[in-house]
Amino acid sequence: MSPVLLIVLVLVLLIVSYSSRACKDKISFHYEKSWFSRLNNPLFWNPAVSWKNKYKDGDSGKGERFFLSTTALVFLTDGWHLFSFLELNSLQLALSILLYIVLGYGVILCFLGVKLVYGVCFNGLYDYLLK
Repeated sequence: MSPVLLIVLVLVLLIVSYSSRACKDKISFHYEKSWFSRLNNPLFWNPAVSWKNKYKDGDSGKGERFFLSTTALVFLTDGWHLFSFLELNSLQLALSILLYIVLGYGVILCFLGVKLVYGVCFNGLYDYLLK
């Protein structure tokens, strides 16, 4: 693929990422005043209650609602996590393409490396250091 097309793809991915961030923040901080509050499924979009969708019967003590609903597939459970998934993955893919252009390694290898660094940093802080 030509470098120009790769750069256009990077820009499109950045637009998706930053737009998803705006949606995620709107849901988090202004849900009641946003058009998300007028959508048909407030149990998916309203962050005050949608976080419970990850768990059986909305109870974290009962465990995951379905396999990987609290980890890799959490983006299927509520709007906030859906937009978070879109934000992070499009940003990580854009970075991977740029690394591919600069370093010449395969995009998939770059993407896996970016995901690994993110996972170690995020989970290291979230699960261990910030307790």
